Amino acid sequence: MEKQNIETEKLLGIKKLLDNHKELLKIDPKKDKLKQQVIQVKDNQELLMKVSAMIEVCVVALEGENSFTPLHKINVDAKVSATIVLEFALELLPYGQMQCLDHIEELIKSSNNF
Repeated sequence: MEKQNIETEKLLGIKKLLDNHKELLKIDPKKDKLKQQVIQVKDNQELLMKVSAMIEVCVVALEGENSFTPLHKINVDAKVSATIVLEFALELLPYGQMQCLDHIEELIKSSNNF
């Protein structure tokens, strides 16, 4: 009976960890088995800047450096676009999720000691 209480406490601890980490992937309530990730941006302009930088980097990669000249943007800097994309990719890395999983792993390991 005591072991069952300990296991219940561990499960409640895991649930609390998961509830406290808002940056974790969440199940999309509209689409079963799919998860969603929230991307935080300051405003619409920042979102457009990040998406356009990703497109610019892809075009530069396909066409070669300094050959990307869309009509609405004559002065595209490939290095600036690549930097924005790399910074955005770093923001997407799930550091909080990995930290939460480490804590869950510690809880599970500690429950095996009983």
